[in-house]
Amino acid sequence: MPDIGKLLWPKSIAVVGASSDVQGLRGRILETILSHPFAGKIYPVSRGANEVQALKAYSSVDVLPEPADLAILIIPAQYIASELERCGRRRIKAAVILSSGFAEEGEAGARMQNDIAVIARRYDMAVSGPNSEGFANIAAALCPTFSPAMDKSAGPIEPARALGTGQVSVISQSGGLGFAVFDRARPRNLKFRHIVTTGNEAALQASDFIDYMLDEGMTDVFLLLLEDVKSPENRSSSARLADRKQDHARSLLTPRHLPVRTRPIVPSSTTTG
Repeated sequence: MPDIGKLLWPKSIAVVGASSDVQGLRGRILETILSHPFAGKIYPVSRGANEVQALKAYSSVDVLPEPADLAILIIPAQYIASELERCGRRRIKAAVILSSGFAEEGEAGARMQNDIAVIARRYDMAVSGPNSEGFANIAAALCPTFSPAMDKSAGPIEPARALGTGQVSVISQSGGLGFAVFDRARPRNLKFRHIVTTGNEAALQASDFIDYMLDEGMTDVFLLLLEDVKSPENRSSSARLADRKQDHARSLLTPRHLPVRTRPIVPSSTTTG
């Protein structure tokens, strides 16, 4: 199993496709990361700039001073496979693919998405996406996403006075809805730990993140938005949540209702309309 810890808790990140144009997605992602006090190293990767948003930029992950723990990929879809291969050779063990244009676009995109899965297996990489809106590790102040909910103008990501001591994690296949849950709950002073959006799930699936967070043992409430299940034969996450019903609250979210009434999560309940 790939090391999801390298993805959610990196000590260094490479932002591949980073830009100084904060009006575009490539610039907004880096701006959002820099607007929060993430303690790790940040390496912008840009073929056309020596400096990006006041940080030294690198022409390729091949010339980084160290293999980053995590690569954030925001480049055109047709270049993702070759860049992911480059990351694998450089011993970068995790990647988040924000780019769209894969299986959601038809057969050609589906083939490119399959290439991602093959490369992830080859290098044992923890790969989230493609077509993802990124994630936020609130505890680490790390927000590699273009969601407006994480803009510095949207307000603090941690409540000044949290409601209780429990922590909430959101795992969503839909990026917009995943961060909308956080944004709508912000005024209620809930303490969030992770917001993870998984996109098309070429490699890692929502169930993998559930298992990781259960093992981590720091999430008290899981909010899940699962539009479909890529591997119905994998029941471990649902079973573990059901087995721990006394220790964890679970709420299944649907695209039309945020949130619905809390209830146990079982495989037959994960496809919603």
